Amino acid sequence: MARIYEAKCTREGDWWSVAVTDQLEGGEPLLFTQARRLRQVDAMVIDAVTTLLEVPESEVVVVKIPELNNALNAQLEARRRARSVARAAASDAARADVDIARALVNSGLTIRDAGDILEISFQRVAQLVGNSE
Repeated sequence: MARIYEAKCTREGDWWSVAVTDQLEGGEPLLFTQARRLRQVDAMVIDAVTTLLEVPESEVVVVKIPELNNALNAQLEARRRARSVARAAASDAARADVDIARALVNSGLTIRDAGDILEISFQRVAQLVGNSE
């Protein structure tokens, strides 16, 4: 059964200092490790957990938690919100593309004319409406 180990990563000079806790036990860190790059943290934690705690690698799941200053955390949160809004807008636009393409073709326009109106290829219109011309 896999266990989740939280890796709280703090930048110290050129290295990430990593404090590892077991989510089931919580509280104090079980062990510490370090990594030069954040992308190396998972491997370092897995190595430390399997070696020091004698846990099989197949049972180790690592959740990285980079600890940054308040200003950077605020910027990251603003980015997450903006990207979420952008994904929702893209999804709405995709649904609108399908709806208007179908409406144009159902009104009697050809797929090619619908493509010209929507400024997309007739092939894309065909994909949107599920037809071919």
